[in-house]
Amino acid sequence: MKNPFLVLLVGLVFMAGCGGGSSSSSSTVTGPAPTSITLTPTTTQQIDEGQSVNINAQVVPATANQAVSWTLGGPGTLSNQNPTNVTYTAPSSGAAGSSTVTATDSNATSITASIEIDFTPLPTITTTSLAATTEGAPYDQTIAVSGGTGTITLSLAGGTSLPPGLTMDSTGHITGNATGPGGTTNFTVIASDSSMAGQQTATKSLSITVNLPSAPTISPTTLPGGYVGTPYNQTLTVNGGLGPNYNWSVNTGTLPAGLTLTGNGSTATIIGIPTTIQSNLAFAIQVTDSSSPPQQFQGSAAGTATLDQLAGGKYVVDGVRWLTDAERAQLPTGDDAVGFVTRVYLNTAAVGAEVAAQMVASRRHGLVINEWDDLPLFDPKLGDAYFFSEYLGLYNNTDTTIYLDSLIVGGGLDYQYDYPIFPCSASAAYQNDPLGVWAYVFHQLPGGGTDYPLPPGKSVVVAVDAIDHRPLFSLGLDMRASDFELYDQSGADVDNPAVPNAVSVGMGHQPLGHGLVWSGLGGVVWIARPFDVTALHTDVIVGRTWARIPASALLDVAADKTTYDGGYRPCDWLVNPSFDREPIRALGAGLWDDTLAYRRREVPFTINGQAVLQYTRTSAWDFGIVPLEAQSFGRPVIAFGRGGALESVTGLDAGGHPAAARGAAQRRFGARGSGGWGADEPPPPPIQVPHF
Repeated sequence: MKNPFLVLLVGLVFMAGCGGGSSSSSSTVTGPAPTSITLTPTTTQQIDEGQSVNINAQVVPATANQAVSWTLGGPGTLSNQNPTNVTYTAPSSGAAGSSTVTATDSNATSITASIEIDFTPLPTITTTSLAATTEGAPYDQTIAVSGGTGTITLSLAGGTSLPPGLTMDSTGHITGNATGPGGTTNFTVIASDSSMAGQQTATKSLSITVNLPSAPTISPTTLPGGYVGTPYNQTLTVNGGLGPNYNWSVNTGTLPAGLTLTGNGSTATIIGIPTTIQSNLAFAIQVTDSSSPPQQFQGSAAGTATLDQLAGGKYVVDGVRWLTDAERAQLPTGDDAVGFVTRVYLNTAAVGAEVAAQMVASRRHGLVINEWDDLPLFDPKLGDAYFFSEYLGLYNNTDTTIYLDSLIVGGGLDYQYDYPIFPCSASAAYQNDPLGVWAYVFHQLPGGGTDYPLPPGKSVVVAVDAIDHRPLFSLGLDMRASDFELYDQSGADVDNPAVPNAVSVGMGHQPLGHGLVWSGLGGVVWIARPFDVTALHTDVIVGRTWARIPASALLDVAADKTTYDGGYRPCDWLVNPSFDREPIRALGAGLWDDTLAYRRREVPFTINGQAVLQYTRTSAWDFGIVPLEAQSFGRPVIAFGRGGALESVTGLDAGGHPAAARGAAQRRFGARGSGGWGADEPPPPPIQVPHF
């Protein structure tokens, strides 16, 4: 009877253990019940197809034996599974979808946590081509993108750009008015998404062709006769072409004695009183539109370009070679070159097989003059000129802040013609002085050292008078938002108290009493570091005491010559070539030239997201022409090159000068390549400039 007794005893002991009221034995064996599982990441994941997401599970509260199992609901795969982590990889199916990854507590299957993962196809730029446009016409196209996760941002690849005048925002919307030159511009677009598993991109090479506008025509094509002593008045109208600025001229022959031709935009008038009987007098009227259609040629790796599409004649060849990011990185410390630029005057009827062109470095430099209006406004209805809404723009072309405090800005000795009462020989020693620029009126900006910072890529406006000029003159500008005002404290000048004054510190005062202004018959402008005015070298020129601004103080110098024919031989220099190799000569003769300004060109790429302006110390190469629009500096609209060893070719006008943005379309009337150098002005000498 022993065995039954033992079994019963054991059973009693076991039952006593269960019913004795003690919980310590149960806690030791099973532990506390888990309450939740926390997954990381914690939010819905948005990724691209083929991308992976690492997921971590944490049982709360944590225990030594915590573990989860993983399950997948939806497309994709799970890998690298362990009790706390798993990797989800989206399928590469080319379709959008959604999956759910669930973690289940291995000790309590009722405890779960899930994360949703949304996936889309990789971003793709679906636009295959963009519509062509016509120079001057509005453009509106959007680049389409499919796929991609989150916000899609579009941008241009470094070293590529749109045709001048067009811009693209981050959505791929391209707008603007193409300003020329005509032709096809190639560029690369990058679409970048915002996937949580890492940004994905797509690229597409696209192009936009800018066609030339229709050639302008003149109506009527025949003119009525006139009578000696009787007023004659005939209006001519231009049809087609690119406006609104048209240049009218007598191309061949001469008008009847007593008559003159006056252009006014899209119309011109032959007016006067004939004085001589003349029969069947033949002459040709020419109108030139605003089109800018230079031809472009790509250079070889050896640095040569074959210009095999040019008819015999005289041309201007502008060559550029922009440095890539990698090439700039190899430059010595302190070398801020961004490329090389040249201009060659070429006669294809006489030039031999090969012409060498020495290129000049374009540099960041520092503080540069980026826009300049030095033409007085003229209202033909009033027959009067207005000087006081002229202005100057300054731009920080570097990557560091520049302080404008106490800088000095001024004009220079700018006699352009060989006047009998003051010949070129009387001013040559001053205008070709290598030691500095001679000046009479100049102003000093305010500030004590750090009061006026100019961040990288920003500009300021320096106005002659910072007021609203529109009530005073029909074509005046509203300059009230200018950053500085040139103020002549002699008592006659107006003053906007809201705009800091750049007070006159020069050798004398401008006769008009408004501080520095430019006459429009040639001009010089400069910006300099602070200097001691009392220590300047001075001399008496034309009855006034002028001072030489030393080369060591000058930061930037620009010069221009008017296209107006003064009837005298032009002087050779306005400033020494060490300050400006060649002044720009594109404005002055046209009736509406005073509604235009000079603006420094922008290179066809950015550096650190900042626009970089061309600076070769050659105004004729560095500046283009834009409508007057104060306060909009730093974004020039005219550029010759698109990158690489690219040459652009334009013809010469009838005087042998480069056809400017307004004048290049003269080829439509036979002027391109048919004119000679002006009888009173020899062709420019061959370019022989040092490489620096």
